Amino acid sequence: MEKKFSKQEEEYLKSVAKWNERTGRQQAFFYNICLVVGGVIVLFTCLYIIQNVDQEHIYWKGLPGFILSIPFFLIYYFGLKAINEKNLIASILEKLKRHDSK
Repeated sequence: MEKKFSKQEEEYLKSVAKWNERTGRQQAFFYNICLVVGGVIVLFTCLYIIQNVDQEHIYWKGLPGFILSIPFFLIYYFGLKAINEKNLIASILEKLKRHDSK
């Protein structure tokens, strides 16, 4: 097995490191915005239901509000999970690179 990384492997490691620094923050910001938007939708839906407590408003106004917020929460959850996995892969590759240079 070859000990040194090829030029293509070195470029890939650099691109992963770049992603780790810049793109990860941008994506985390987007996912946090999704969490806030979902939370605001749930909050306003709850406030509306509290002000109009009857069967019709709960089903026709409350249920769609809660259903509308679910995709935002899912985007947040799976997005942060993907970021954590990419950060883990980037740290493993960085350790391998340091180990290879010894």
